[in-house]
Amino acid sequence: MKSLIDQMTTLAHRLYYLVGIGLDLPDPNHLSRASFKGDGMLFRILNYPKVDHLSMLKPGQVRCTGHTDYGFLTILYQDDCGGLEVMNREGEYVEAIPLKGTALVNVGDFLSMCTGEKLKSTMHQVLISEENFGRRRQSIVMFCDPDGDFALEPLCGNLEGLQPLTFNQWRNKRYAQTYR
Repeated sequence: MKSLIDQMTTLAHRLYYLVGIGLDLPDPNHLSRASFKGDGMLFRILNYPKVDHLSMLKPGQVRCTGHTDYGFLTILYQDDCGGLEVMNREGEYVEAIPLKGTALVNVGDFLSMCTGEKLKSTMHQVLISEENFGRRRQSIVMFCDPDGDFALEPLCGNLEGLQPLTFNQWRNKRYAQTYR
């Protein structure tokens, strides 16, 4: 397990570097240094139990309601069960078809704010598809967030109107909104 976590952490820092290049930052390693301590890296294995019968579901029930992630990036490896949907630019959910051997990467809210929404956080949800009744859904996720004391700063774009805050302050604010 430690080897997988180390590989995903290496991938996260590679992605941070590529984002830095894409944003034309003076130092493409800036985002990696924002996660230097590593206290923002959270590894999780998600399990969505199987659903055997339609009668087990309430109308409109989903496995996980629409949301965005709080931090910089999220790396997701999903099984072939399916059900993950991401919102496109037109505001419609589209299936994120599982592709063997690939990772899906979502932009989080804090990175979106730091870029003045040049990079937009990815709204996503997990549905229960009829073709996958009787199967559980599993995924491996690494939430790649900055260190808790990293302060909101403009990487590009405009941060006018945003109050200065650290990632810990942002995350705690989001927790309070989510878990009322």
